[in-house]
Amino acid sequence: MQFMTKLSRKPLPREDWEEFFDQICIALTMCETKQEVREFLNDLWTYTEKKMFSKRLQVARELLEDQTYDAISRRYKVTESMIASVSGVLNSMGNGFGKAHEKLFKLEQQKQDRLAKIIKEAENPVKLRHREVLSEAFESGINLISSKLKRRKKAKSVIV
Repeated sequence: MQFMTKLSRKPLPREDWEEFFDQICIALTMCETKQEVREFLNDLWTYTEKKMFSKRLQVARELLEDQTYDAISRRYKVTESMIASVSGVLNSMGNGFGKAHEKLFKLEQQKQDRLAKIIKEAENPVKLRHREVLSEAFESGINLISSKLKRRKKAKSVIV
């Protein structure tokens, strides 16, 4: 059974809410590692709140990637009204998220590039200098033997 996060019915003055939100922003920027951010949010949010926020983030990213409402709804098990709500926020004031999305996209691209490089290196081992020297020496030796054999064969064919 899942419980929906509920907002208190007791009104909070806007100035207080803004100050509290600023404190959250400051606390997040003071975290030095992803693990510290994770620990902070785990302490602050319930499981449902983390799940809701994570889904909203993914929905926003998919909208910025021009995915359809139907595809997003099926993938993240969210309603079209929730997608429309996120879309409305992105269209009216999504600058902060747009910047974050660009940074996340670049980070993911760098991760994929590093992985592709690792895979490529695993498929084509880097030639070490001593291997190159040995390879060249081996090849030179084969060529030398081959040319001597050809000369002997030519010499024998001339004698006969």
